[in-house]
Amino acid sequence: EQRKLELAEKYLALKKTGRLERFLGRKRKRNAEKDRGRLPQNKSQ
Repeated sequence: EQRKLELAEKYLALKKTGRLERFLGRKRKRNAEKDRGRLPQNKSQ
C-alpha cells in the first residue's frame, strides 16, 4: 500500500513538471535492452 502511494506521488510530480514522457521513454528503452539480452544468440557456424 505504501509503495502504491509513493508511485502515485512520483507519477503526479513527473506529470506536473512535464517530464513524464521522457521518464517513461527511458524506462521503455531499459526494458527493451533487458529483453534483447535475454534472447538466445544466433550462432552461425
